[in-house]
Amino acid sequence: MSWGMCIQAFLEMPGGGEWLLIALIGLLIFGRRLPETARSLGRSIAAFKEGLRDARDETER
Repeated sequence: MSWGMCIQAFLEMPGGGEWLLIALIGLLIFGRRLPETARSLGRSIAAFKEGLRDARDETER
């Protein structure tokens, strides 16, 4: 196997089993903080959308 093939194999996207393992590790690391993080992310997205809406309304005036 050449180095180019090794690099290409390393850069490929993970398959189903790998994603499951990544999700399991994420839950172990962030398990308790996950709901709070998701809530915070939702609030941030809502505030960003509100800012965009306000900017659009201001430019239409």
